[in-house]
Amino acid sequence: QTEILENIPPSISDFERLFLFTKLIVSKPEQYGLKQVNLAQALVLAQDLAKFIDVCYNEQLSFAKLTDIVPGQYASHWQDTLAFLKIITEYWPEILRERGLIDKVKRKNMLLGLQADIWQQNPPHKKIVAAGITAVFPGMQKILNVIKNLPLGELYFYGIDKNLENEAWGLLDESHPQYEIREMLKLLDLQREDVANIDFPLNPAREAFVTEIMRPAESTGKWRSLNIQDSISSALQNLHTVKCKDLREE
Repeated sequence: QTEILENIPPSISDFERLFLFTKLIVSKPEQYGLKQVNLAQALVLAQDLAKFIDVCYNEQLSFAKLTDIVPGQYASHWQDTLAFLKIITEYWPEILRERGLIDKVKRKNMLLGLQADIWQQNPPHKKIVAAGITAVFPGMQKILNVIKNLPLGELYFYGIDKNLENEAWGLLDESHPQYEIREMLKLLDLQREDVANIDFPLNPAREAFVTEIMRPAESTGKWRSLNIQDSISSALQNLHTVKCKDLREE
């Protein structure tokens, strides 16, 4: 295990990666299907590339399949995008090899996988805690499942809505703030009922009120029978309305 750790290259810093991407884009924009770009535009594009790489590593997606993910009617437009993505599919791996580095998220996932294997093969005799979990990707899912099954393993989740009924819970879409939490629990083979509260809510009325505000649109018919007159004052305690002149002030 020590040898495996020693063979994992160090990670490139976020700033170095960002500036290298920016330099590549500014140097030959036409090579990547772009028109003339200034430094500020190149920096924004570089940030997008960095986010894209990190998402792909977190979701364990392969860059080799990029050419196959767009329907035929958009193929010509996608070719322009593929030209731009050559930065990360062709040139970036070579740059990293020359420097003896790897992307930070890739390294993190390698370390998570290694730690999960170590704990699975040799369960530790001390308490292992994973806390503040709000979302999960494959590498994190693996280690969380291992911790969940350890004799002294504990998982602490943040912000699970336990007020919303199961039918509406099943209707959550990707735009809902609880969607990732629901999907995370599914991946860990857990129900909301399996997660105990470690403390009492400070303001149960407000939690219920927020649940109703964020209720999936398909289930808002339940608002007709909602009776919140008794709890509305507690729900709105110390909340204030701020009227703004414009978007900037807001």
